[in-house]
Amino acid sequence: DSVALPPATGSGGVVIVKNSAAANSLQVFGLTPDTINGIATGTGVAQAHDITCMYIDIEAGEWSRFLGA
Repeated sequence: DSVALPPATGSGGVVIVKNSAAANSLQVFGLTPDTINGIATGTGVAQAHDITCMYIDIEAGEWSRFLGA
């Protein structure tokens, strides 16, 4: 029910996460002290069931999330 992203180094790397768990949301976390769309690592971001998101390593310490369908 959770996923940890690799360290955000500013390399422009992309991680795609598809939540196909049985009707459950999952929580996506960065590594301390990284953020996802400005949200702290310890909080993470929720990703609903049957949603695919793209996480882009836009700069050191920061992931940007783009929602898909």
